[in-house]
Amino acid sequence: FLAARMSVGFRVPMGLAALKKKSEKKDDDYQTGNGGANNNVNKQAIVSIAKSNGFKVASRVQLNIAEYSGVFMCMLLYIQSEMNRGKALSKVGLYSIYATVMGQYMFAIGFSIVKSVNHTNMVKVIGATMRYFAMAGLLYEIYALTQA
Repeated sequence: FLAARMSVGFRVPMGLAALKKKSEKKDDDYQTGNGGANNNVNKQAIVSIAKSNGFKVASRVQLNIAEYSGVFMCMLLYIQSEMNRGKALSKVGLYSIYATVMGQYMFAIGFSIVKSVNHTNMVKVIGATMRYFAMAGLLYEIYALTQA
């Protein structure tokens, strides 16, 4: 819930604030003779892009993938370190690794092709489900590696 709140409530306004600062710098350049005459057009274009559904969807895709990537990376690095010590990877672990990668790709592709953040499709649902099962499988593999 917090991550979803952050992606809608905090990330987009922060991005708009950063764009606004860049626009203000362009205004300063214009007043000193270093800028162009189309600054107002550029500001309007930037704001319209930031408010568009495509921008919102792309932002949510990136944030959602980033939320899971850190957790998956830590789990996979731990499993790799245990394998480097000579422990064997089970079939559950192997399939979970494949499901992790495929789930991330399918979710990103499925979410990228929706019309707005409120819509969904089967590719997105299958990708999300694969990620959940992959996380469960990786947790099982980590548990099995710590018991061996």
